[in-house]
Formats: sequence, structure tokens, C-alpha cells
Amino acid sequence: MSMVREFQLALDSLSRVKGYSAAIILTLGITLGALVAIFMVNYQLLSAPLPYDNQDRLFISKGSSFRDSEIKLSDTSPYPALIDAYSFKDTDFEKKALINFNVDVIRNFPASPRVNLSYITPEYLDMIQTPFALGRNFNAQEGLGAKAPVAVISYEAWDKLFNKRQDTIGQTLRFGEVNFKIIGVTAKNFVEPELVSVGRLTDVWLAWDFNLTEEGWRHSWGGQLSNHHLIGLLKPGVNPEQVSHQLTSRLNNRYRQELAGRSFFKSSSIDFVLTSFREKIIGDSYQQTLLLFTGVFLLLMIAVANTMNLILARAANRQRIMAIQAALGAQKSDLFRSILIEMSLLMSATVVFSLVFSYAGIDLIKQLKLDWLPRANELSFNWLSIVFSTLVSGLIALVTTILVNRQLDYRKLSQMMQSGGKGTALQVSKKVRNILILSQVALATTMLCVGVQVFHQSISNIIQPSGLATDNVYQVKVDIGITRLASTKVLEDNLRATRKLFTENPKISSASIAMGFPLSASTDEYFFSYLSEDAEFQKQQQGVVSLIDENYLDILQFELIKGRNFTSSDYDNVKNVIIINQAFADKLAPGDEVISKRYYWLNAPGNSPYEVIGVVRDLTLPNTEELPRVFIPYMAFDFPEFLLEVLPKQSLSAIELNQMMAKVNKEFKVSKLIDIKNAHDRLVHHDKFLASAAAVLTLLTIFLASVGVYGILTYSIQLRRSELGIRMAIGATPATIYLEIIRESFITVLAGLAAAGVILAGLWLWLKNTSFVDELSVWGALFPVLLIIILTALASLFSVWKIISKPAIHSLQNAQ
Repeated sequence: MSMVREFQLALDSLSRVKGYSAAIILTLGITLGALVAIFMVNYQLLSAPLPYDNQDRLFISKGSSFRDSEIKLSDTSPYPALIDAYSFKDTDFEKKALINFNVDVIRNFPASPRVNLSYITPEYLDMIQTPFALGRNFNAQEGLGAKAPVAVISYEAWDKLFNKRQDTIGQTLRFGEVNFKIIGVTAKNFVEPELVSVGRLTDVWLAWDFNLTEEGWRHSWGGQLSNHHLIGLLKPGVNPEQVSHQLTSRLNNRYRQELAGRSFFKSSSIDFVLTSFREKIIGDSYQQTLLLFTGVFLLLMIAVANTMNLILARAANRQRIMAIQAALGAQKSDLFRSILIEMSLLMSATVVFSLVFSYAGIDLIKQLKLDWLPRANELSFNWLSIVFSTLVSGLIALVTTILVNRQLDYRKLSQMMQSGGKGTALQVSKKVRNILILSQVALATTMLCVGVQVFHQSISNIIQPSGLATDNVYQVKVDIGITRLASTKVLEDNLRATRKLFTENPKISSASIAMGFPLSASTDEYFFSYLSEDAEFQKQQQGVVSLIDENYLDILQFELIKGRNFTSSDYDNVKNVIIINQAFADKLAPGDEVISKRYYWLNAPGNSPYEVIGVVRDLTLPNTEELPRVFIPYMAFDFPEFLLEVLPKQSLSAIELNQMMAKVNKEFKVSKLIDIKNAHDRLVHHDKFLASAAAVLTLLTIFLASVGVYGILTYSIQLRRSELGIRMAIGATPATIYLEIIRESFITVLAGLAAAGVILAGLWLWLKNTSFVDELSVWGALFPVLLIIILTALASLFSVWKIISKPAIHSLQNAQ
């Protein structure tokens, strides 16, 4: 028979069992499609090259500060150290560049949009081969020291700010007091390396000279700045570890020379490590994607076990047809080929369905913009997706065909026609049935334990009270423009007048002047400082500083557990009083009363200590260990913020606030407007995704495992119909029959649970070294076991119900 004819017969045979075909295609298609999508994510993180030539030679600096050989600040560097590293003539680098990541508002736009900035030297965009839709890159005449007020904008910023106008080149953007002329627009296909955080992309690139670092810090070797880096393209063959060592040695010597004689820095040192672009971008995010891949793979294995059961049942029902084929001269290899062709047709349809599902999955992952998944914007559905899906489907088809073929007894099959079609040439052995049940139970239990654990941990993070008011509160970051050059008296009067103006608005019930907010998107936004019992700061303790007025703690509803809140007198008269949280109290005075104690503040405007007048309860923010916090009644002049409490069902816009502030000072612009509710939701965004993913995978696991175990037990009961009928005829009760089936099933189920325990133990050994699971839940371990036992009991009952619910004669008649 020709191959074409065999395919036609197989297709005709499958068309007669549409339910069977649909069950296999849907079950395997969905699970395989999910596996393909997660495979592409892992490929993007672990194997896909970065879209830059010489990617292996691109590095970014990571500085650290040490005291007494103990690390104090990580990923920070002194400003002059970066200038020194950039300007030094060495033979290790092919190119070097400086970059500072920051944010600012465009002051010549009505809504004063806040944009991501990167202050760079001209070499940076050249290193990453930036293509341009319009205009050009910075040139050498616009480099360090040139103070050239020019800008390059991203394609997305071009679309958002200028609606892709072709006359954008030459337009200006005003940041601070400077108007920057746009000289270039990056191309749509440009992929910027995510060097700060996942999803953080630059809107506008400006010349390095205009970065917002204050003049004093530009010359301070003792100051440590974050988000300031050296970018380097090493020459071929240069060892980055050796270069890091040389840079650290040279810069550390200069550091000690510059700070010699200053006792505070006597035992201090710095290092300067080069980190590859790939390591900086990917980090440890692959651990979570590998775990997701493992979970979806286990789900596919459960689906394959279900499919195997369906295929064996269908082969048993077609043994008469195969007997006729054998009688007409078909060899066992011919039967193998016919089964393989049928499976190939099913798997071909499965591949198409899985690719459609994976395409939708990849698109969904890109739209979710998960804050822990780097390079998501580079994800694509391509030839690798097709190859992976085809290979996995082909492997499933081959393995299932081999397993079915091994269950065939060709000799009995050939003799069936001689005995009038009686007998059985294909009967799934008890060993195979037990292996199928054991594998399903082991895989399902593993999936359920992981799924329930992740779901429990994520939901706990989502619903836990933060200890902070989040409804009807806005945080307003203000850019004060050239007013920062005015006297502190002018600034103070302007900020107080603005607060008064806000409170007079009918939408706003209360307002606070502050700097420092607990729900900041990154610790980079925190103001870290030190308190110490002694003026020499020999016993200093670090904490996060919030400069606030008397309304701040009330608006955010901090719980005061000791002492009192600030008064307007404390704030107006700048009294030396502070409020701290429990975490800071435990560090400053472990086991002792902290109220009324006095501590020196490193950044204090004077030399007098501050008295602790209150202690507030620690916050319980999701996925965050509470930091020591200190609240000081002091006005922040350079980067002021307002907290605005609005009436229920009221909202605020940046344009509206800009119009209000312009009545006091036209330079005041909204830098960032944050709804506190949204800020809190962003903190649990990751948990919401994990909870949703865990819930979906858990429900699919329960469904697939239930169907699979039920199918295998039903097949086993059918084989024993005559035996069970005889036992009932001689007096066995339905309960006795059911309990016997339960006992036999549970032996295999317990073996499956034991196998799951081994798998979970290995998984835990890996997970305990990651940050993915904080702690194990006893309920997360017990619930899956109880669920599997209940599912097995129900599956056993339903599979034997048709026999035990009727008189024994029915089973004996149907067995004939």
C-alpha cells in the first residue's frame, strides 16, 4: 500500500472519532503551546545574543564602598572617580563612555511630562550601534566639557511628544533652565539595553555635562552616587577581571590620597568592577523562568499520560481491524507504521494549534510588561518556536507509538481470525496501568505542591495590610526649576503658600510638604543617612530619612505606638526632634526605651542632637523587609514633594496642579504624580501575576489528573467486569468491592506520592538558594496530598459505580 493511501485511511479513521481527535489535539495543543511560549522566554534570557556587535566585550562599571573591609554601599561610585576612569589613557579599552540615568520634566510642555533621561558622552550610542529614524548621534565636538545643549530622543518619545512630525529635528526641549535642540531620533527597531531596571527605557539622551549632579558632588571623592557608570568596550582578548583589578587599584589609591587626613574615611576603600551587559541585564531572573518552564513541562507530561491512556484504549478497540490486517499479511512493522501515521496526523494538528496558542501567549507576556522579566520587548514568534513545537510533538508521537506497539501481541493478533475473532491481542498490562497512575500522581502532586505554595505566598503578599493609607492620597513630586537658586526664605515661603493653596482647593482635604515616601519604586529614591549616639559617629546606624511636616504621618495613617506626633510648632521652628519606626528603635536601643534619647544626625544643619519623641509601627510592604526609618520635621528645598489627601471619588491631574502652583511660582512643575493606591498595586503586580499563573496551572493539573486517573481506573474495571460480577454473585457487597478497588489504587497512589516527595526535595534544594520562595507553608504541602487522595477515591467510585450499582447479572451478561 502506498504511503499516500495509508495517510488517507488514517485521516478517514480519525474523522470517524472526532471526540477522540479533539481531546488529544486540545489537551496537548494547549499544554504544548504554553511550553513553547515559556521556552522562548528562557531562550531569550539564556541563549539569545544581545542585539549588539561585540556583545561579549561590552561592560558597565559597578562600584562599591567599604569600611573596615565591610561593604557599606553597593553599585555606587564617586563622581571624580568616574571622570578619572573615563579620561585615563589605557590600552585595555577600545572605547569608553559615561552614563547617568535620571528623570526630569519637560518644562516647555503644558503637562510638564516626566521623562527618563540618560546623560551620556558621544561614544555610548556608537558602542551599541544605535540606528536613527531622523537626524544623527552626538559627535566628538559635543563630548565631555563641550556643554553642547543638544538632545537625541527615542522613537517612542518622538511618537508621544511630537506625533512623529518630520520637522522634529531642530525643535527644543527645556530641562531646568536650558533649551536642548533635538538632533536625532532613534529608529523604531533600536533595542536599548536595560541597564538600570527591567522596563526602564530612555526617552531623551542629553550631553553628560548637563547631568543634575550638584557641583559639590562633582569634586567629592567621599561622595557615593548611584546610577552613574562607566561603559566600556574592551579590546579583543582583554580579561575583564584583570581590568577591574587594575581600575580598583589605581582609583583606590587616588581615593585614599584625596581623603587623607579625614578621620571618617580612615578605614574606607572603594572597588570598581566591570560587569558584562548580559549579566547586568539578565541578573537572576532566569531562575523564575526556569521554574515556570518546569511547571509547564510537568503539565505537558500529565497531558501526555492522559493521551497515552486514550491511545491505548483506541488501539484495544481497533484490534479486530488490526487482526484482519495481520491475516492479510501485514507485518508488525506495518502495524507500527500505521499507528505512527495516525499519531503523526494528530500531532501535526497539535503543532498548528500549539503554535497559535504560543503566539498569543508570547504577545500576552509582552503586553504584561512584567517588572522581573528582562528583554521581554525582544520576544518574538519565529522559526525556533516552530522547530521546538515540531520536535516535541514528533517525540511524543514516536514514544506513544512505540509504547502501543509493545503492548501488541502479534501472534495472538494473527490467530484471532482463526478463532472467529475471539480473544484479546492487546490488553494493557497491570504494570503499565500502574506506571501510568504512578506517573500522573507524582507529576500532579509536584505541580499542586508548587502551585499551592506559590499561590499561598502571593495571595498573602497581596492581602496583607501595609500599615499605610493608600486610598484618596496622591504623591506629587515637584520640579522647582531655577527657583532652587533662590534663598531658602523664598523657597520656604513659596512651598508654604503652595501647601495653603492646595488645602483651599475643594477637592483636597489635607496637604503635606515632604521628601521621602515609603512606596518609592526603588531604593535609589531613598535618602539614606546616619544617626549616632556620639558626635564623632563611631556608633552610627543607617536609616531612611523622610523630611516631613506635621500633617504627613496623619495623612498616611502611620500608627504611633509610643510618644507623640509632630506639631506645627516643631515644624515651623525646626526643632531638633525626630520620630523613628520600630526597626530603627531596635537598632538604636535594642531592648531599651528609646523615647527621649538623643542622637546626632549626619546631615543636620547644626551640631545639636535630636530627641526621639515618638515611635511608629513598622510597615508590612509586600516582598520588602522593613527598613529603619527616621522622620524629621524639616523642609526639603531641592526636591520637594507634596502629599495630598483628596475627598472620596475625587482625582487630580498634572495640568490641574501645574495651574494651581503657577499662582505661587510659575517655575513649579509637577515632576511626577502618583496615586498611592496605584503605587501599592505596582508592588504586588508580580504577586498578582504569580497568583494567576499558579491558579491556572493548578486547576489544569487537577482537571488533567482527574481525567487521567479516572480513565485508567475505568479501563482496569472493564477488564475485571466478569471477576467483580462473580464476587458480587457469591455475596460480596458493593462497599466491599469499592473498598477493594480503593485499596489496590492507593498502593500505586502512595508510590506516586513518594516519587513526588523525591522530586519536591530536589526542587527545594534548588529553590532554597533563590529568592523565589520565602518560606514553606504546611498547608501548601498537605492540601495537594489530601486532594490527590480525594480525587483517587472519587475516580475509583465513579469507575466502579456502573458495576456495583446494579445486580451482578448485568456484569456477567456484559462480560460474555
